[in-house]
Amino acid sequence: MKRLYIFWGLLISCSIAAISCGERVSQNSVQHFTRNQVEFVAEQAGNGPITLVFVHGWGINRSYWNAQVNALRNSYRIVTIDLAGFGESGKNRQDWTVEAYEKDLSYLMEKMELEKVILIGHSMSGAIVLETALENQDKVLGIIGVDNFRELATPLSAETKKEWDRFYALLSTRFSSIIREEMSAYLFADSTPTSIREKVIKDMTAADSLVAVPVLKATDQYAFSEKLPLYKKKLCLVNSDYISTDTTVFAHLGIRAKLISIGLTGHYPMIEQPDRFNKAIDQAVQYILEP
Repeated sequence: MKRLYIFWGLLISCSIAAISCGERVSQNSVQHFTRNQVEFVAEQAGNGPITLVFVHGWGINRSYWNAQVNALRNSYRIVTIDLAGFGESGKNRQDWTVEAYEKDLSYLMEKMELEKVILIGHSMSGAIVLETALENQDKVLGIIGVDNFRELATPLSAETKKEWDRFYALLSTRFSSIIREEMSAYLFADSTPTSIREKVIKDMTAADSLVAVPVLKATDQYAFSEKLPLYKKKLCLVNSDYISTDTTVFAHLGIRAKLISIGLTGHYPMIEQPDRFNKAIDQAVQYILEP
């Protein structure tokens, strides 16, 4: 169990009612893009000078942002994406690194002609939006982390790497049961409704383990402690309180960062407390846009 606490700490650091990802969105433009023979799906809504690009976390999909699309589409241009290997996007490739996902996002931004972009990444996608921001400094105004960036990950010791390798081997052979029996203990707060717990677990266990496990391993290997100090724009965190967030590291690195607490929710505040979360995202956007 100790290895799972370490694992999820680092991963987080880098019919549900209309408040949930079951909420429908209307009048959206669904677009299909192909890069290196892999098709991925994006959805666009709203209009405005600022574009918010929402990137989902591990094992889920773009529908988890539906409540945000509906709430924010009148103020911003909204883009959501199914990362390769998840949702409706293709999975016919072998490269599941953070850098590969950055190339997908950069390609999407180019093809959609996105300018004045704020990247919003949940959980593991904190690393993906960081890498994308570093590679698109002329387009990206700032990044918003959702339940991540809790602490600056340090390089793993040889023993910890062995422990993680054992965990990944176990996850590969008992994918669904490990998610249900062990991982889920670190995803939800006591207040998380049963319907949301069931929805998340159902989506995660439905993911292809041949994709999902390599994605986690690649996230583990991302040089987060080396990349974060290179980021020179604003960072805003919209995090739940079920695990504490250490913001002192950002001041030490000279990064302009702000923490907006969403209160006591689990790892999915966008569907657990959507109204509160939407207001927090709007506040985070305004913080990034301030001189």
